[in-house]
Amino acid sequence: MKSDSEIKYQVEQALQGDRRFDAGDLSVAVKGGVVTLSGRARSQLERYQAEAVARGIWGVVGLLNEVRMKPAGESKPSGRGSAPAAAIRCRRS
Repeated sequence: MKSDSEIKYQVEQALQGDRRFDAGDLSVAVKGGVVTLSGRARSQLERYQAEAVARGIWGVVGLLNEVRMKPAGESKPSGRGSAPAAAIRCRRS
């Protein structure tokens, strides 16, 4: 069984490597194999895509998607590599 830190790392890497959305505004936390995604997405589709990416990681036993929608005026164009690796971090609720 994978440790929570291994799962967190792999989810973060998968989110950063996905070209369908900008992962810079997303945070990942893992406890007992349950992944919690938080942050902001530009669309409902991005929110669901991030969830699908996280669910695809071996060792994930559950997922809580707390990603919220960005206000319309807050959207920015997505670009590969636009978010630094440090932008994805663990937040405790």
